[in-house]
Amino acid sequence: MAEARPVPPGGGEGLRPVLAEALGPGPGGAPPAHPEGSRRWAGHLPGAGAPAGFCRAVPDEETRARGRLCLDALYVSPPHRRKGLGRALLQAAREAARAEGLEGLWAYSHLELPPAFVERTGGAKLRALQFFHHGRLAAIPSPRIPQGYRVRALSLPADLAPAASLYNAALGQMWNFSPHTAQDIAHWFKEGDAAAGNCLLLESLPGQAEPAGLLGMAVLAVDPARLGAGDKTAYLPDIGVHPAHRGKGWGEILLASAAARALEMGLTGIELVADASDEGACGFYRRMGFEARGTLRVYEWLS
Repeated sequence: MAEARPVPPGGGEGLRPVLAEALGPGPGGAPPAHPEGSRRWAGHLPGAGAPAGFCRAVPDEETRARGRLCLDALYVSPPHRRKGLGRALLQAAREAARAEGLEGLWAYSHLELPPAFVERTGGAKLRALQFFHHGRLAAIPSPRIPQGYRVRALSLPADLAPAASLYNAALGQMWNFSPHTAQDIAHWFKEGDAAAGNCLLLESLPGQAEPAGLLGMAVLAVDPARLGAGDKTAYLPDIGVHPAHRGKGWGEILLASAAARALEMGLTGIELVADASDEGACGFYRRMGFEARGTLRVYEWLS
């Protein structure tokens, strides 16, 4: 019978071949690194030596806030599929989610999981996300901000409540949206990849025809581990304009401001994901010089 066995921290030497298949090599061809706090399971078949499958749960605040455990890998080597390994690995992750009081799993996969497997295991495909990358930030024109407006860094703690209100208005139509409070915004900056100086706010100044206040935001996330490995790419998890102010070119200004901030930090690229069904957003990123680099699929299983 197929079996999923927990892999202890620091263990898993025998996992290397299937890890390379599932996640690809790390920088310089080294084995892929595992985020701190991740949990792993190896899939074994009777009589087989090396594991033939792999599953990993990683800490992710946004996913956990929605009552889900986040899987970033659920993989079975092709010669060993259709033998119950995928089901065993998935069951181990579901039990882990239940033990933590979570309602289920979200799995993010660059591979298309077989629809029959998803259906048999009680799952559902939620979304296909388009992955975008821009590696020529200097080619993005410098932001031309009209008089009476500015783009500035978020100021703590004064901007927490206004930023939460803006986030809820500007990003409320996202497929995975959850309302944010001032405390939720503050929590961003307790994580290692976020800083108030990299959260850019578009603001209307007093004296304009429209009321002074925040119109849009763009957030850059910089992973220290990624930088340490020599990858100078930032991630753009959030960018949005208040619905009352769309169609005026503010999105281009915010994205150009984020690129300028990344260049100031010595970074060379920005990556992001967009809902593949949102033709407007995907078209916008292509016009700004981003290249599509594959699709990330989101699956859900309830515990």
